[in-house]
Parts: sequence; structure tokens; C-alpha cells
Amino acid sequence: MKTFYTIDRYFFVITLALLFVITNPAYSAAETCVSYDYNKPTIAAGFWHTVGLKEDGTVLAVGDNRWGQLNVSSWTGIKAVAAGRGHTVGLKEDGTVIAVGDNYYGQSNISNWTGITSIAANWNHTVGLKVDGTVVAVGENQFGELNVSSWRGIKAIAAGVWHTIGVKEDGTVVAVGYHYDGQLNVSDWSGIKAIAAGIGHTVGLKEDGTVVAVGSYQYIGRLNVSSWSGIKAITAGQYFTDGLKEDGTVAHDGWSRYFSVSNWTGITAIAAGAWHVVGLKEDGTVVAVGQSPLGAVDVWGWTDIRQPCVAPETPSEVTQVIDNMLASGQIVDSGIASALIASLDNAQRNLETSPVSAKNMIEATINKV
Repeated sequence: MKTFYTIDRYFFVITLALLFVITNPAYSAAETCVSYDYNKPTIAAGFWHTVGLKEDGTVLAVGDNRWGQLNVSSWTGIKAVAAGRGHTVGLKEDGTVIAVGDNYYGQSNISNWTGITSIAANWNHTVGLKVDGTVVAVGENQFGELNVSSWRGIKAIAAGVWHTIGVKEDGTVVAVGYHYDGQLNVSDWSGIKAIAAGIGHTVGLKEDGTVVAVGSYQYIGRLNVSSWSGIKAITAGQYFTDGLKEDGTVAHDGWSRYFSVSNWTGITAIAAGAWHVVGLKEDGTVVAVGQSPLGAVDVWGWTDIRQPCVAPETPSEVTQVIDNMLASGQIVDSGIASALIASLDNAQRNLETSPVSAKNMIEATINKV
């Protein structure tokens, strides 16, 4: 049996596999997001500014720029973003962190952080979750919101205005900081998978899709979430709470003088600022509503914002396609088949979070053959 094929033949096989990966509905950007990693947010809302992470790892920002918090145009290789009152934070692919904007309290002093898997920011402090389950924090510490050095086994973090919350691997919750409104009363919570925090309240998303909340009822509600179900993500503004439902709509409770999210559909991620809320749509565009004297909701032109997808752990369909080609004789060299599988699997995984990276990886594969 012949084991030699021309470059044109290899090019044909790779291109065929590439077309399968990109055109098969199972691998479209929206369809592959069967689950989401909200510990790596791709949209963030600060006090009066909004941040979006693009597919190619660059970052957009609009709104208040009094402290330079919008100066992110040079950022590359970013995989998650967070925003405080006057600063913006980016988590890089290598686990380091970058920040711009206000640094009066040291909230942007993160240049020495490494091994970070998740970031959170609010008002004047920044929090980072490390790969070993410990937590680091910098910035204002007026109420002890930075006192997280003893935390262990943490899987998710959130930053309120003056308090910090952590979800442990066992689904219980720890909290430090300002407690005047009872926002730290989380010691009896269990089965929690995600958290959010405002100025005087804390919200927890349970594994069963229901929501719990503690703190102040000031400004009408924001804790009236006990009837919510089918929730897959939560966010908290200063005086309101929003929940992203499995059907792509958004539930809201609390302050809503300047906005409504009741007509939103096709939403895949949400982020709340002090007075506005932002939604990422399935097509990579963004919607925003709320009080915006400095343009924080001016996101109407944004496109190609990255989805916070989790890559599926099921066996690769690319592998199945190449294996079938090998079995049918379309590919007769097992070494070439293995190389194609490895390259296209990497491309497929990148496709789920960054189609641009996937395309570049395929082109590189073609060039090597």
C-alpha cells in the first residue's frame, strides 16, 4: 500500500478537516458553549465604565476615563477582565495580571502576581484566585476586605464595594470586610457554585440554579431572589441583583430607576456596574442599560466579544473524522493521522474561545505539511 502522498493531497485532507470543524454546527462559537466559566469573565462593568474582551485577546473599554481606566488598547493575550471604580484589570493567558487606572490605594499593584486563575475587582480593591486555591488582594483595606491570606481551597471569588467573598471547593462560602448591612452572613450557605457582591449585599448561585442573598434591602429589594430558578450566572450592582437564566433572559431585582432588562434575549453573560448592567449576546455583540453620564453603556458597536466557554471534555469529533479517514484509506499514514488529530484538536479547543486563534493554528498546520 502506498504511504506517500503529495503536498496537495495533505493540503486537501487538512482543508477538509478544517471545513468540518468550522462549518459543522457542533463547533460553531455559540453551539460549543454548552457550559460557561464565569470565573473568567469576558465582560466587566466598573462604576462608570465597561470593558469587553475580544476573541483575539485584545480589550475594549468605554465610559469614564478620569483615571486612565480605559487605556487598554495595547493589551494582548488577555483571557479575563474585571473593573473597579477607577481601574481595569486583565488576566493574561500566562497567569499574570495587568492593570490600568487609579492606584491611590494600591489597587493596581498586581504586576508581581503569578499563577492567577481568576480575578475580581470593585471600588478600590482587586482580588486574585491562585491555581493552588489561595487568594491574594490589594488596594483599600478600611474594613478588612483584603484579609484573605488565610483562605484555602477556594474555587470562586467576588469583590463587593468594601467586602470580599470566596466560594470553597465544598460549596461553602467565606467572607471578610464591611458587615454593617449583614452582607457577610454567609457561613450557613452550602451548595454554592458562584457568587456576586454589591455595596451592602451578597448573592450566591446554588448548584440547583436557585439563588440566595443576604444584606440590606435598601433601595427596594435586591434580595428578593428566593423565587428565582433556572439561573446560570449572577451579578450584583450597588443596589440591584441580576440573574442570567438558562433560556438567555435576565431576571432583575432592586434599583431600576434608569433601566430594564426584561426585553433582553439570547444573553450568555452579564456584568453589573454601580448603576448599569451589561449583557453579552450569543453573536458576540453587547447590550447595556442604566445610568451612564459618561458613556458606560455605549457598547452598541462592539462585536466579536469572547464567550466565556468551557471546552467540552467529551472525545473529540475531529479525532473520529481523522480515524474514519484512516480506516477508509483516505489517509494511509498513521503518523500523519496522529499529527492531524493533535493539530486539529488544538484548533477545535481554541475555536471554542477564540475562532481567530483556531484559524491561525490551522494555517500554521497547513504551512508545516
